[in-house]
Amino acid sequence: NTEHFLNFFVMLGLWFFVQNDSRNSYFYGGLSLGVSIIFKYLTLLDFAAFLLFFLIIEIQKEKKWISAIWSLLPRYLLAVLAFLLPFALIHLYFYLIGDFDALKFIVYEAPGNYANGQTLYRRFEYFMDYNAALIICLSATNSV
Repeated sequence: NTEHFLNFFVMLGLWFFVQNDSRNSYFYGGLSLGVSIIFKYLTLLDFAAFLLFFLIIEIQKEKKWISAIWSLLPRYLLAVLAFLLPFALIHLYFYLIGDFDALKFIVYEAPGNYANGQTLYRRFEYFMDYNAALIICLSATNSV
């Protein structure tokens, strides 16, 4: 699973964001999460969640939306640029070696070709088969 490879970079990025001691920590945090997006694009959601979390923390400290956003804006821009850097470098590399069409196919076109003939009911049934026991246990412990 790709999670084994990307979790290190996601946790490293979070560690850098938590350091919050300089703009460099946001740069390195964005860069770490940018490396993780090479393994799985869903880490984009982790990146967005981290930035939203730290924005909420800053709003609670500042008590004003505008001042919180302005204080974080330079660091967030640096984090976003660092986040996009590995993605851009991979694309540039494949372009320079002449295999950009292969990268484009594998990254953007092939995932859309997966067949999926399951109905919404069948997905719900699958979900319930594997999670019904957990739901029953959780509801039993909450009712005590």
